[in-house]
Amino acid sequence: EDMVLGFDSDIDRVEHIVNHVGQELAADAKFKNLILEAPEFASVKGYAVNGMIITILGKTEAGEQWTVRTELYRRLK
Repeated sequence: EDMVLGFDSDIDRVEHIVNHVGQELAADAKFKNLILEAPEFASVKGYAVNGMIITILGKTEAGEQWTVRTELYRRLK
């Protein structure tokens, strides 16, 4: 999944937060059976007009990616 961050974002801090939230989500009783590999920061993919594009990767049970993505976004807010 790609996300756009402001140019002034601290990438090390973002990586830490994404990885921490991904681990918490994978350990959550409501989601742990849906997640095969916890979402984690993968890379800075490039740049957009409004910021840097980062990639977050993880694996879910088939068809559950949207449920997990929605909750990950909610927690990263």
